[in-house]
Amino acid sequence: MNSEFNKAVSFAIRLLSKRDYTSFKLRRKVEGKFPSVNSKDVISYLISRGYIDDERVAFNYASSKVE
Repeated sequence: MNSEFNKAVSFAIRLLSKRDYTSFKLRRKVEGKFPSVNSKDVISYLISRGYIDDERVAFNYASSKVE
């Protein structure tokens, strides 16, 4: 992994530590901050390690609207 990739991953993890993001929204944020990094690779890396789960985000969103 290169330095910019590591910075992009760290940035994404910092965002995720504050709240859940869908892979789509997080990818857009990574692209905006790190245009030279392949954001798809960053998202794939985070998904493979369990940091991103679109189903969990959707379930939590729907649950919050039902209550």
